[in-house]
Amino acid sequence: MIYFRKITLFLFTALTAVALTSCGPDRRSTAEILTDAVKAGNENKWQDALDEAKNAARREPENPSALMMLAIAYENTGRKDLAIQAARTAAGLANDDYSAQYLLGRLYYESPKNIQDCIEPLLRAKKIKPNDPNTLILLGQSARKLNLRNPEKYYEAMTKTARFKNRPEPWNEMGIIYASRNDLGKAANCFVNAYRAAPDNHTVVRNLAIFMDRCNRKKKAVLFYKKYIDLIASNPEMEHQRRQVRRRIKEISS
Repeated sequence: MIYFRKITLFLFTALTAVALTSCGPDRRSTAEILTDAVKAGNENKWQDALDEAKNAARREPENPSALMMLAIAYENTGRKDLAIQAARTAAGLANDDYSAQYLLGRLYYESPKNIQDCIEPLLRAKKIKPNDPNTLILLGQSARKLNLRNPEKYYEAMTKTARFKNRPEPWNEMGIIYASRNDLGKAANCFVNAYRAAPDNHTVVRNLAIFMDRCNRKKKAVLFYKKYIDLIASNPEMEHQRRQVRRRIKEISS
């Protein structure tokens, strides 16, 4: 399964360029405070990042960038509900900002109790950036998990992006979707395209072997099962998979 976690710290497109100053002892502008918050996050000092983000959000409670930084800092200090709350407010204030919509969608997606809410902000993010692969990945995966119609359309769109046009992942995902519907012709096309893109990817080879096995093309299945074993031969953690595949080869070769 494809999974891509967005880089933790966004380029805040809503960040104010005006250098506002505090009336208190902290003479930094809000922009400077947020810059320091990002720096702390990049250094994995998330409590410091959270303190800075809270400072910025207190100064400007309707600043989407401050709220996005607050959400990210809450997320990285284990406070997922507060992260969603801050991201939801940011997204409401910045309806046309890609980063705000994607952040909210991603946080919803990663929360089992909120995953059903991820589609709306992700679709808004897609409207702003139609071909962004990060959004397409999450839309495809969430559509599959929620049993929505036609999740393959998002993976198909991925094949047209610069990042994924020569990669196997979207084809592999579409192959699984079509195979689950027993649409074997389309599934075969997708699994073959995945294999052409990455003939030495052990996940791709295994899925193609399983598909050939399911289609009763046993000789082809054995060839790909054997290639899969060769590809994972140096990985001691995959001995269980090797035993399973050897057993299946024996079953269909006898």
